Amino acid sequence: RGAFQLRHKLISVSEFVASSPGVNVNGSASFGFDTRTPSMAAAVDIAPLDTPVLKQIWPIFISPSARSWAIKNLISGEFTGGSLYASVPGGVLGNLRKGADMAEDEMQFDFAMRNATFKTFGEFPSMENADLTASVRGISFNLDLKNGQATSDDGDQIDVSQASFTIE
Repeated sequence: RGAFQLRHKLISVSEFVASSPGVNVNGSASFGFDTRTPSMAAAVDIAPLDTPVLKQIWPIFISPSARSWAIKNLISGEFTGGSLYASVPGGVLGNLRKGADMAEDEMQFDFAMRNATFKTFGEFPSMENADLTASVRGISFNLDLKNGQATSDDGDQIDVSQASFTIE
């Protein structure tokens, strides 16, 4: 259910559901078109889904560098759900790749995963069987690892009980 308010240059969707096998996303959103690039307000809940689906539906404007990391390095795991809240003014979304900044309270995306496998960076070993939470604030991404195992190239394995990293 939605409306286009031509005089106010606003599209509002009071309730939406995107559902297909393996995907269930619902929420509300509005997009303003009174500036050069759109403004956006949204509240979205994301039900559990497969990791490849998460990587496909992650919008390019939600922490582009974290999205790139996830597409390249997030291998598998159970996405157990997430939420997105946004209040982004006009002039930001279309200019992130040109250096526009997004305040922490303008974009918030939180999710959790179980049994995740992911590469961290460079030559560091992959993490396996990891339980984690992740959050985006503005364009910053933070991943908090609750537990998991790291395996070296020669097969040595260590248990990791807590770790975190941030992508700006």
